[in-house]
Amino acid sequence: MLQEDYFLDDEELDVPAPFTEEILKEFELDSKLKSISLFKNCACKEPNLYGIQKLSDYKIFTILETSKKYNEINKMTVSEILLFEDLFVSMYGVPSNIYVYNDMYKKLIKETSV
Repeated sequence: MLQEDYFLDDEELDVPAPFTEEILKEFELDSKLKSISLFKNCACKEPNLYGIQKLSDYKIFTILETSKKYNEINKMTVSEILLFEDLFVSMYGVPSNIYVYNDMYKKLIKETSV
């Protein structure tokens, strides 16, 4: 065998293809669901959120994505607010505001009370 037989064309190199937009979105969703799972493990220790374990990570994700800013009186403890803030920073890179946390909190309480 000649030495030149060991050289490969550029087309023969096994180079991974770049990720498609769809795959990148799946990675992002997976990362967010992992953040929610960690949030659930901490949140279930709070007396008002102990039932959160019965909700799926995706259900919580849906609640989070549909939470809006409503001007309501805060019903959350400081530790609960910090949990929600950590969740938002983990998922979106920035915290939200107390009104969004309250809306999500209210929806989670309603879902876990059923």
